[in-house]
Amino acid sequence: MFDYRERRRRLGERMEDAGVDVLFLAPSADLEYLTGVERQIPNFGEVAYAHGWVTGAFFRPGADPIFVLPRMFAAFDLREGLDGERRRSTSAASSATTGCVRDRRSSTCSGG
Repeated sequence: MFDYRERRRRLGERMEDAGVDVLFLAPSADLEYLTGVERQIPNFGEVAYAHGWVTGAFFRPGADPIFVLPRMFAAFDLREGLDGERRRSTSAASSATTGCVRDRRSSTCSGG
């Protein structure tokens, strides 16, 4: 089994050393290495989802990643659970996986 938490801890140390507050990674070998979220294998029939450009995760030193996963990605491409925060946006541009539902006008969080 891979130790994703240790990998993210080392990334956090390097980010702090470089003065980087936040890192965003789209689905890639890097995201898979740090979280285990498998990237798609490119093929001739590749389909791009609406709002797919927002798919990925934000990394902060000393914190779990925050995943931004449009509903289509979560429904068809996400094979396993995630170790990190999952929020569902109230905006039409990015409907993420179920988890914490946070209204932009409020700091409260409710289950989704």
